[in-house]
Amino acid sequence: MLKALPVDVVENISVADFQTRYFDTQKPVVIRGGASHWPAMQRWQPAYLKDKLAGRTVQLFGSKDGIHFDKKVTPFVKATQYTLPAETFVDRTFGLAESDMVYYLRQQAISNFSELTGDIDAPKFANRRISETCLWIGGTGNITNTHYDMNDNFLVQVSGRKRLMLFSSEQFDELYPMAANTPNTSNYASVDIANPDLAAYPAFAKAQPFEAFLEPGDMLFIPVFWWHWVQTLEAGCSVNFWWCQNGGRMWRKQMFHYMPRVCRDRYLMRYSSALIPH
Repeated sequence: MLKALPVDVVENISVADFQTRYFDTQKPVVIRGGASHWPAMQRWQPAYLKDKLAGRTVQLFGSKDGIHFDKKVTPFVKATQYTLPAETFVDRTFGLAESDMVYYLRQQAISNFSELTGDIDAPKFANRRISETCLWIGGTGNITNTHYDMNDNFLVQVSGRKRLMLFSSEQFDELYPMAANTPNTSNYASVDIANPDLAAYPAFAKAQPFEAFLEPGDMLFIPVFWWHWVQTLEAGCSVNFWWCQNGGRMWRKQMFHYMPRVCRDRYLMRYSSALIPH
């Protein structure tokens, strides 16, 4: 993996300073202890989660090696989907019961877990309407491959630890994004940043990653279109908040990197399929 620069880490930053130094410049930052006041920081331990979620089942994914997406397999989603009693999932995820799988309850709307919503607060730094709030609970070793999101994002670590590698939105060609006609995964990179094949993806050698580590209570700002790879270092819980960007501002800043290729791929997908004999 390439040598990474550290993501800025701040404490006790004001909303105004965050706006000027990080949001306006679209630069990631770890706000150390930014969510330490949440009741979830004390409550979301295995016993509490099992008590609150007792009697219900959860939809989740499991993988032997923690890797959930792999472009070398078909379909692209490598992990297997499971439905488990919540108590069983918690025990296996936090090492209270034996398991040969690494489980991940990922990107599930927090509104579906009303038992937990009173334990968190929306980040005060989000300056526009929050479009989606999601819960993530996963075991040690989970990997979410490199991808970008279409909204600004705050990732809050409640328990456990995470490591992230980020790449600026300008590093579009260096990450070799998958084709725009790839179902549900066109925002993922083709290159495996942990074990890059530089013969196949030579431009990645010029990429500049940024590295961040999250501890309980930390909050990471991930600007829209910034690529990020996520590794769970210690089993735990996270909550993320996507909030709506100013559309005109977002596209003026990013369209030269993203729109031409998206339009090209969609054009080719539409017209190449029409030329194929049936």
